[in-house]
Amino acid sequence: MYNPPDSPPGDYHEVIMVSDTIPELQYKILPLESIQVQGTDEKKPLACKVRVANKWFQTSQRFWTSFFARFGFSDSIFKYYTHQEVFDRICERKPDTELRFCLDDKRALAISNPLKEHMKVSAFEKIVRKFGGQDVEYEGGIVTSTYVPTSGEHLFKIGPDAFYNRFMLETPMDGYGKPSIYLMMLRQVCSNGAVAYAPAFRTEVTVGDNPEYNLERALQSFDSDEGYSALRQRFEQAQMAPASLWECLRLHKKLKGLSDKDAVKAFDKVVGDIYHEYGVANLDAISEKKLRLLKAKCKVYDLINIASEVSTHRAKGEESRTLEAWLGSTISGEFDLEGTSKTRGDFQGKFLDN
Repeated sequence: MYNPPDSPPGDYHEVIMVSDTIPELQYKILPLESIQVQGTDEKKPLACKVRVANKWFQTSQRFWTSFFARFGFSDSIFKYYTHQEVFDRICERKPDTELRFCLDDKRALAISNPLKEHMKVSAFEKIVRKFGGQDVEYEGGIVTSTYVPTSGEHLFKIGPDAFYNRFMLETPMDGYGKPSIYLMMLRQVCSNGAVAYAPAFRTEVTVGDNPEYNLERALQSFDSDEGYSALRQRFEQAQMAPASLWECLRLHKKLKGLSDKDAVKAFDKVVGDIYHEYGVANLDAISEKKLRLLKAKCKVYDLINIASEVSTHRAKGEESRTLEAWLGSTISGEFDLEGTSKTRGDFQGKFLDN
């Protein structure tokens, strides 16, 4: 058990075993000329499978993102050449090309430079346990985990709600990309983790040739007084700002795409019957400019709470990242109706049966 600094007495946190969360990953260093590739859908250029070490794997989005970054082109090249033709041409121009392939049971996750060290699961598990990482989740080659900053949790209030400081670490295990730290706040009443998943609240960790050592150093010293102060100010403004119909519509589209349909029902209760109030059958028929000027009955803070609750307690993997990206972009920008109200809302504790 791990008890974070400044945590309430008796508030113990069980450390989750990383190896139980991450599937077994394989890393194979092979020449590109030994790899076969085959498209599976003509209308989707990135729908492919690759043959690595005599076994076929479906390709992931990160596979192609890392591939394009390595060789400096985009998926538009597949409009003119087949996937195998592109691979063969690279091998023709650079016959000594070797790549490290990260694979799980069914997917090719990413490629990387075999000369660069990558984060190993066993080493990362030691780091998570040492620093009391919580909420460890894995999706498509990336592990996310949350931590208490060096200065402690610092219980504080914003309007009627109490929060703790936290940060989320996003660590690629497939060899592509750098670990990133995102600021977040934990809402006490319902344990919602609101991750500011946006560049404004992100810190990239350069790990170099010793990823375990450098990541450990980053976690030992990470804190951001200015960042947390800015995040608190945005939450304060969110409690005062009426939600515009445009902001509601953007979140509704994210929630509508989730597998959990209770999220949309909770959203409808908070936002109200917009269609009846404004006498329209479809908000898409109204221009974006006008939607940004029309307000719903809730505050932006209500939208943030719904998004963070669903992301924390209901959504997993890519669905959770989608909601956190909406929250991060909303928080880091100016709200449509910011400064138009001087009163706070009457905010609900929970929206869903967790």
